[in-house]
Order: sequence, then structure tokens, then C-alpha cells
Amino acid sequence: MARIFMFVGVAALALAKMATANYRLSDSHDTTNFFDGFEFKNGTGSDGFTQYVDAETAEAKSLAGIRNGMVYLGVDNTTANATDGRDSVRVITQNTWSSGLFIADIAHMPGDECGIWPAYWPNGGETEIIEGINLQTTPIITLHSGENCTVKNTGSASVSVLTDDDYTQAYGDGFNAVNGGVYAEWTTSAISVRFFRRSSIPTDITGGSPEPDTWDTPLTRFVATGCNFSTHFTGNDIVFNTNLCGWA
Repeated sequence: MARIFMFVGVAALALAKMATANYRLSDSHDTTNFFDGFEFKNGTGSDGFTQYVDAETAEAKSLAGIRNGMVYLGVDNTTANATDGRDSVRVITQNTWSSGLFIADIAHMPGDECGIWPAYWPNGGETEIIEGINLQTTPIITLHSGENCTVKNTGSASVSVLTDDDYTQAYGDGFNAVNGGVYAEWTTSAISVRFFRRSSIPTDITGGSPEPDTWDTPLTRFVATGCNFSTHFTGNDIVFNTNLCGWA
């Protein structure tokens, strides 16, 4: 087996959604309640080579659970020559939101390996906060808004050529080498995605009172110019999954 199947997934995840100008905590999911707030969705991966399994199968095959005090989501690494797709997990929040601040603390994600395709994203309008394939070393951050919506990336860090180590360590092997970090998406007048290495997570986040206006330049900042985000991005749930063999 290729080593991409040895340990893949989210090893530690604390998810919070905050609303209003003062960012009141609305929902939080960690090792104490993660699998109460997320549902397993089985079926095939979109244009990939996975079979997403239900909660019972995931538990029986050790593809999801709590390991070393962290939430774990993984992929089957024992079946030889799978013919209909390798077993994996896809979890989706039971709640949905149309605005707010979303923070994910992730200690480990799939590494840079041929065939891998992990993602963390809300849906309904779609914001791909983390997505990558194969040997990619930096995250792809994308909006899917439907028709009649245009945006600018005013206020974004440079994404055409990534030269800052803080940014290149935001995905895959580089991300894992620094023990992961925190991703944050802020959806108010703009949709911004930020990444903080574990050694530089703002104290307002760790203290439970996030202040996005004080944070550094985001990885990506989408500003609506030809549409209203409130009508194009509604009823968002949050999805974590690992697919295989994407965009081939």
C-alpha cells in the first residue's frame, strides 16, 4: 500500500461558528461531541475512487473515532486491489448557517501523495476552504456561487506565486510538519480564509473571543462585486472528506 493510506484525516478538530458583531459562540464540536454534530453520508465520491461508508462501518473498520485525544477520520489502508473504490468517510454537519465565523483546529491532514484528494468545505454556495490533490503542496481555496455572481480578491495575499513559508505550510506534508494549525473563514461583507500555524494562533482565538479585524492578511479574500453573498451562499453545512484519484 502507498503510505497515503497509513494515516489520513483530521486528527484534532474543534469547530466553532460565531454570529453577530460580537461573535457569540453558537456551536462547538470537539472530542466530547463531534460525532453528535456530524452525520456520516455514504455513497461514492464525486469523480473519485472512494466508497463513503456509514457510521457503523466506519467504526468497525477503525476509519473514524477518537485517537490519542483527537478526532480521527481515515481511509481504508488494508484492502488490496479495491475494485469499486476504497472505503473512506464523509461527515456533514446537522446544522446549517448562512453567515458567521467558522474556525477549525486541525492537527494532521493527508500528506502530499499521488491519488489523495482531501477537502474541508461548506455547501450551499460552496467555499472550498481546504482542497488539494496528488503532490500538491498548497491549498486550493475556491468559491462556487452559481450563476450571476462576480467577485474580486481585494485584500488577499498573493496566490499566483507563494513564497512565504507560513502559506506554503498550510497544506499537506508542510502542514503536518508544524503540527497543523487553525483555519478560519469569515463570512460577512466578504468571504475570507486564513491560516495560522500552531505556533502563531492569535490569542483572541485561543481565548475564545476572536477579533478578525486584528488578524493578518488572509490567504484569500473574496469580495462580492456583481452579486449579494447573502443570496448566493445560504444554508451552508460543513463537510470533511477524503476522496481519492481526483481530477485525473
